[in-house]
Amino acid sequence: MADESSLKRPDMILVADYKERFIWFEGGNLLTSSLAAGIVSILNKLNKLSNESIFFYISGIGGDVLAFLKIANAIEKMKSPVIFVAFNLVRSGCFTITQCGKTCFAVAGTKLIFHRAVHSWSGDIYMSQKDYLSCLRNLMLIDAVQFMIFSKRGSPIKTLLGLFEKETTLSVEKAIGLNLVAGVYEKKDFYKHKRIAKKLIQKKYKITV
Repeated sequence: MADESSLKRPDMILVADYKERFIWFEGGNLLTSSLAAGIVSILNKLNKLSNESIFFYISGIGGDVLAFLKIANAIEKMKSPVIFVAFNLVRSGCFTITQCGKTCFAVAGTKLIFHRAVHSWSGDIYMSQKDYLSCLRNLMLIDAVQFMIFSKRGSPIKTLLGLFEKETTLSVEKAIGLNLVAGVYEKKDFYKHKRIAKKLIQKKYKITV
């Protein structure tokens, strides 16, 4: 009988198929720098194998902004165009990174959520005015970087800014209207790669999905 822990689905899932040329990422927890390094390694390998398109299926709640910038930087240097496909829910950095490839599609029903930078605290925190202002500047800088990325494609800018500031949840149709998503992704293509990803997940994580 399988151990109960072996059947538990991990919070973070990352698999890739080098023949079909896709990455499958599910971020149930915050993306870290080490996991981003793993994604960059896969992207670089796919890029070396061929200059054909790479499909990056992504769902997740966000994570370390520097981790996402590491991925964006790698994509920028690649010859292979990266096509993002958002599914289920993309929030914060997982939404922002979809704007860094050649284009972005979304599966019908996907929620796309803007999320401004936050700083987490633990325990009793005492902060000087200097430290407070430094933290505030960092948060404002991260928001500025995020919005700059969204505004590369998104429009109208004034509407986009208002939605970003309110941390709005977008439907796929709304995101298409804002030019953040190119269109609804074909279900047959999505489920074809999902079936392959399911087998890869079962093999890598020793779980039943």
